[in-house]
Amino acid sequence: MTPEVIGVIIAAFGGAATLLGGVAAINGMMMRRIDRRFDRLESDVVELKVAVARLEGPQPRLLRP
Repeated sequence: MTPEVIGVIIAAFGGAATLLGGVAAINGMMMRRIDRRFDRLESDVVELKVAVARLEGPQPRLLRP
């Protein structure tokens, strides 16, 4: 193998590693954003359940005359 071929192989591996590292970083950012959205959605659902429970009032069996 000539030094030029070895240089091209090393450059190809370096380029692939850089590209895959960038893809992994972008994937990590997207996963964090999705996790934050689901956390926010979960808290909104909990708030909605509490609001509906307040509107419905206590169950009749829990009321004492």
